[in-house]
Amino acid sequence: NCAPILKRVWVIADMNEANVDKGLDGQGIPSIVQLHGDESPKQCKKLRERHPNIIWWKAIRIRTPLDLSRAHRYEGHVDALLLDAWSPTELGGSGNRLPLEWLKENQFQLPWWLAGGICAEWIPEIFSHIAPSGIDASSRLESSPGIKDLQQVNALIKRVQEMDNSRPID
Repeated sequence: NCAPILKRVWVIADMNEANVDKGLDGQGIPSIVQLHGDESPKQCKKLRERHPNIIWWKAIRIRTPLDLSRAHRYEGHVDALLLDAWSPTELGGSGNRLPLEWLKENQFQLPWWLAGGICAEWIPEIFSHIAPSGIDASSRLESSPGIKDLQQVNALIKRVQEMDNSRPID
């Protein structure tokens, strides 16, 4: 039986070091920590050095194309980026989409994930314009806050698989 390897992701925002240390101690610790607040590149580097066995992602909320230059400052300090649409009221899960044309010209030296408004219908447009390392789908797949609509989740998975199967093999 080949069960998938599960990764636990802990999403935190602006948590102090003592609480991060406490959360990464003991059993059931996460595989990945997604920093979703205003953590600086210096703070990210320090956390990564303190906990080298954890994979560190930095979520960056993008309001304008210039905000993408901020994302480049995290290269070398985290293991991946999560690019999300800016919202004035939420750190994530707003369902807002990033304009794909903003991402076409940006080349990152580390893996990056696209978040914000991901749903099955948007997948062909995403993959015809950009090549993220992954997608982070959440609020657009919910029937109510925190409750996933399994039909929408299955539709997303099917659409991603269709796009993957339609790509030419190198």
